[in-house]
Amino acid sequence: MTEDEKRLFWSKVDQQEPGECWEWRGSRTGRGYGIYQFEKKSRPTHRLSYELCVGPIPDGLIICHHCDNPPCVNPRHLYAGTHTDNANDRSRRGQRRPVTKRIRVVDNNGPQYEYDFDEIERLLMLRGWTWNTLGREAGFPSPSTVYTVRDRTASRPTMKAVARAFDVQIETLIIEVDDTATKEPMK
Repeated sequence: MTEDEKRLFWSKVDQQEPGECWEWRGSRTGRGYGIYQFEKKSRPTHRLSYELCVGPIPDGLIICHHCDNPPCVNPRHLYAGTHTDNANDRSRRGQRRPVTKRIRVVDNNGPQYEYDFDEIERLLMLRGWTWNTLGREAGFPSPSTVYTVRDRTASRPTMKAVARAFDVQIETLIIEVDDTATKEPMK
C-alpha cells in the first residue's frame, strides 16, 4: 500500500484516544464490519488495519477484536487468533451475541435442510467478495438470487451454485434434516 493509499484509508477512521475504539466511517457489511476497496477487492478494514500496523496475518488465523466492536480498526484492539479464541474471548467478557449458525429451509421439492450462514460469510470475507460478487461468480442471472442466500431463503439449487462458486463441497454448506423434525425455522 502506498503512502497516499494509507492516508486515504486512515482518513476514513474516526481516531480517538489510543485505548478507545477507532470506528470505520466508510462502507460496512450487514454485521457492521468495515469494508475498503483495495487492489480491486473489498477488504475487511480490521484486517487491513492489522496488516498495516502489526504485519501479515498468520496462515489459518483470523483477526479478532478485544473490544467486540465490528467497525473498530484500532490496532491495539485487534489480535490474530482462531474462531475458538474469538468465541472464548467474547464469552469471558460476557458479550455473547446471538449468532445464527444454521438456517433451516423447507424446500418445496424435497426434504428440509440447513445451511451454514456463518460459513458463507466467512468465505465471503476470506475472498474479499461482496454479495454481488458471489452472485456473479455463481452465475446467477440477477442479484435477487444471491439475496435469497443473504435473506436466508435460498433453494437447494441456489446453494449448489454457491458451493461451486466458493469451490467447496456442498456438504460444507448444507446439512440434510430429518423431515419429522419441527417445521419451525431455527432461531
